[in-house]
Amino acid sequence: MVNWDKYLDPPDGPEAQYCDGCGEEMELTKAYVIHDETGFDAVCTNLFCPDKHTGIAKEIADALADSRATVRDLKREIPRLRRLLTIYDPHWED
Repeated sequence: MVNWDKYLDPPDGPEAQYCDGCGEEMELTKAYVIHDETGFDAVCTNLFCPDKHTGIAKEIADALADSRATVRDLKREIPRLRRLLTIYDPHWED
C-alpha cells in the first residue's frame, strides 16, 4: 500500500528560521512545550546583526548586512556569467 498523503505529514525536524535583521539562519536552542505542542527558541548567532546594536553601530551593522547580501548575490551570478561569456566569446579562457 502506498501512502499518497505522505506530503501532508509535517517534517520530522523544525524548519530553519532566518533573522529579520541580517537574514542569516538562526540557531535553534532549547525546546519548550505549550499546550502539547513543541517549539524551539531561535537565536541569531551573527555578531554583526543590526538588531544587537544601537546608534552608529546599528547603522554600520545595517550597511555590513546589506554588503554581505550583495556579495552573496554576486557570487551566485558568477557561474551564469561565465556560461554566457563562453557562449558569446568561445575563445575566452579563465
